[in-house]
Amino acid sequence: MILIGLTSINFLQVFYILYQLFFIINCESIATVTEMSNQPSQEVQLLLAAEKRATEKVTQARKRKAHLLKKAKEEAAADIENFKAERQIVFNKYETEHIGSKDDIAKKIDRDTTERLETMHKCMQTNQELLLRALMDRIVSSVVEWTYPPAKMSLKNF
Repeated sequence: MILIGLTSINFLQVFYILYQLFFIINCESIATVTEMSNQPSQEVQLLLAAEKRATEKVTQARKRKAHLLKKAKEEAAADIENFKAERQIVFNKYETEHIGSKDDIAKKIDRDTTERLETMHKCMQTNQELLLRALMDRIVSSVVEWTYPPAKMSLKNF
């Protein structure tokens, strides 16, 4: 029996297969060959039948090849997804060990912000009285310096 693999088949291979089929079918005995040579249409029919069987085998081989390629592609896609999932787990573990989780970072930022706001509020409370006294002194001293009615301005003052 002649098996056709998953490789592409060229014209010579098909011709060789047809030749072998023809030889097996037609050459059982010398008498059969001589009888067949007298009937060329029967030989042509046998060749056509052998060619049809060869074509069917080639078609089946192509279908098997396409099926195997599709199956291999699906398996490769599944392997890639598994690999990605494994690497994501490793990355998340590394991130939590070295950097901390995103919640931890957000909590740290919130804690730092509240600490700074409290420090600023305390500083404001302690310096508020001093600032208000200095501001009031400045305003009062500038009001005292004003004279009413204001003196005439001359260009010399500029």
